[in-house]
Amino acid sequence: MELGLDLTATNPQNEFSSWLHERASLETQQAILQMHRGNFGAAMEQLETLVSADLPPHQQTTVLYSLSGLCFYTHQIERSEILGRQALSQSIDQQHPLLQLRSLTNLGPILYRRGNWSEAMEKLEEGIEFARRLGDRRQRVMLSLNLAGVYLDTGRDQAAVGLI
Repeated sequence: MELGLDLTATNPQNEFSSWLHERASLETQQAILQMHRGNFGAAMEQLETLVSADLPPHQQTTVLYSLSGLCFYTHQIERSEILGRQALSQSIDQQHPLLQLRSLTNLGPILYRRGNWSEAMEKLEEGIEFARRLGDRRQRVMLSLNLAGVYLDTGRDQAAVGLI
């Protein structure tokens, strides 16, 4: 009985690798969901495992910016900045605009929190322009509000009002 299967066409190693990448993608999304639910410990554990996994470049960048954001929320600001810079660098290298936008969205407030206001403004302004080009209104608004906060703290009240 012939089933019409060409067993020579499949490569178990490639299929296994593909399965691992799909599983890692799902685990990344689960960690992000845990983070949004406020389950920071569970999210941190999942992302810490994934950060050292052999993932496709875009997925590794997603893990980095997610872990950067989580570190920010758990007051690990220095580590958050390091991971955020890595994510931004990788997203630029990959020429992946959406990941670059997300990385800029994370990095702006991190730099602001660290007191690096001029670089925070630069990254937030860059992010706003990226969001505008991509048509991502939500990210543009988030970035604009963060930039308005930096403007207020640096005495640029009129510039802040113009963003709100």
